[in-house]
Amino acid sequence: MLRGGVAGRTHLVIAIGLGGALTWLGSQPASGAGGFGRWQARTSQCSFQRSPSIEARRCQVVRLEQNLEGLLSVRFLADRSGPQGGAEQVLFAGVLEPGQPAMQCHADGRCVPRWPTSVEVGIVAAARFDERGLVTAVPQTLLARGRCDLTRARVRCQAGNGAGERWTAEATL
Repeated sequence: MLRGGVAGRTHLVIAIGLGGALTWLGSQPASGAGGFGRWQARTSQCSFQRSPSIEARRCQVVRLEQNLEGLLSVRFLADRSGPQGGAEQVLFAGVLEPGQPAMQCHADGRCVPRWPTSVEVGIVAAARFDERGLVTAVPQTLLARGRCDLTRARVRCQAGNGAGERWTAEATL
């Protein structure tokens, strides 16, 4: 639960704004004007984990999505090579820390990150998909507190919530 004060209101604004924007923009093609879009890279090493209960999962792709300048999500994607033949993803979303540069986005929706940068995480979301790309369980979106640090060589995110759940993800680019 959120508590009062500026920090609580900030997380509520992030949750409401990002929840709606991520739902709508997640189904839209990356196009339009500068200021929003995405950047994606294959990784040499990548894993994410939710504790205490889920084993670490290897991932192959990191995607940065800038839906509004100053808001950034970091998505770690695992392909269909798992035993169930499905895909999985975890997303850390939040606001750039003060003084951190937004990505430079072009009219075609392609963006170029400005390294290094840091994100104050306010939301963590996770989803699993079957081999056809259909969601296999209700996607989870939770308020959380944490941080993502992004450099040209590495992306690392961690966040936790009041219920004791923790998410970590790290990729070497």
